[in-house]
Amino acid sequence: MGEDIVRVGGKIIGRIAGGVFYKPVRGSTDMLHTPRAWCIDMEAFERHIRPKADRIVITDEDDGVEYHATVAYFDRHKREVSRRWGRQYVLGFERWRNSADEQLGLFGDD
Repeated sequence: MGEDIVRVGGKIIGRIAGGVFYKPVRGSTDMLHTPRAWCIDMEAFERHIRPKADRIVITDEDDGVEYHATVAYFDRHKREVSRRWGRQYVLGFERWRNSADEQLGLFGDD
């Protein structure tokens, strides 16, 4: 299976490989602050991510923490916002599993 580059307005926002959508971000500049959430462009999600991926991995390049969700979970719990970057789907921080919490043993195996 190959790799698909996901673009919005000509800008690369991530890639899909092996059924996973990978999106690099910088928490210091890319995080939505109210509510605290990670965003995915609505059109990119509908056209590329939902049909081609099963999981989402967002990597904060500021601290190396990875945030994980299945596409189905993201789709069920997402909210829509439209701010300066256009229509986006957001999933609040509390809904993502992240590598820092998993290292601390804060999540069970369920």
